[in-house]
Amino acid sequence: MATTVPTLTEGATTIRPIRLRDSRALERELLENRGWLRKWEATNPHGPMSFDVRASIRSLQHNARAGLGLPFVIEYNGELAGQLNVS
Repeated sequence: MATTVPTLTEGATTIRPIRLRDSRALERELLENRGWLRKWEATNPHGPMSFDVRASIRSLQHNARAGLGLPFVIEYNGELAGQLNVS
């Protein structure tokens, strides 16, 4: 049986399941904050800088369906502000 993942809202902050249509906004955030984020990513910090956000979201959603994790985005005042993965 599938479990519905809730959307949580407190004031101007919302945490909700990631959607494929978040890819453009998420990619923009990743690129704009690349210098700071790169050292925290679970990838080689000296590796190539290219990434496929849509494929990443599809993979996260696949893992969620398999019960391996829950991928979320964080919105502030309706704008994407970050990503949160619980696994």
